[in-house]
Amino acid sequence: MSMADRDGFIWQDGKLVQLSHDHRYVQELIAQGTLGIEQARRHPQRHVVTQALGVTDPAHLAVEQLTGAFNHGMQLLLCSDGLTEEVDDAAIAEIMARPMLTAQECADTLVAAALDAGGSDNITVLVLRCH
Repeated sequence: MSMADRDGFIWQDGKLVQLSHDHRYVQELIAQGTLGIEQARRHPQRHVVTQALGVTDPAHLAVEQLTGAFNHGMQLLLCSDGLTEEVDDAAIAEIMARPMLTAQECADTLVAAALDAGGSDNITVLVLRCH
């Protein structure tokens, strides 16, 4: 399964690519090479955030900004960790690849997959498509 709170993906050329990383203690440990992804999924401090709007001093927030083209056939997936903790990247990619689904139906299907897998957290999903 995916690491918690991975919230930005792009779907392009049949591939799901992560765009952003969360601001959690375990993500810092993963980045340092101290902790593996599977260990992080069970770590007792996996939900400890290192930054949060309204809590962290705005001068110390590390705001990610991405630029690039959003071209025909690409999809942008923004989601909460309620999706990525319950549904692995391969299953997310399989749902994103379904051409017969509208963007809303894709988002609804992703939420349903997370609920079917346990739905242990809030689940927010937004799918944007470039036609």
